[in-house]
Amino acid sequence: SSGINAEYGGETTNKALLDTGAPTTVCGKTWYNVFEDSLSEQEKSEIKTEESEKSFKFGDGDTSRAIVKKTIPVAMCGHEFLLETHIVENDVPLLLSKEAMKKMNLIIDMKNDMLFMGDGKEEIQITQSGHMVVPIGRCQEKKKKKK
Repeated sequence: SSGINAEYGGETTNKALLDTGAPTTVCGKTWYNVFEDSLSEQEKSEIKTEESEKSFKFGDGDTSRAIVKKTIPVAMCGHEFLLETHIVENDVPLLLSKEAMKKMNLIIDMKNDMLFMGDGKEEIQITQSGHMVVPIGRCQEKKKKKK
């Protein structure tokens, strides 16, 4: 295992792993189901589902075929938007691809573990395995704003 299996102690629940090595955004079915369960009915109505023929290769070298492609409602750095992700059977969190991060104009500040997007910023969390993750659930954003 490459150490990025979905760590369901909550380390990657409703969070995106900043994966500059991933060519396409992808997540495991288990991660996705937990994420979808956290959404409001309104947010669930925003989800789009399409077929996907895409294949993915993970750290273990095995090739996995996506089951489906979803467009999901997320929030990051104070911005709400829709994110496209392929879903695989593998137990992986949401791996945010380099391409997606470029499209979002994300700036990763490695020195200070900060993520910037437009006028918003987010503290990057580091998992026990050393991966960088950020919360993407809109419910997490709302909780932060209330503080």
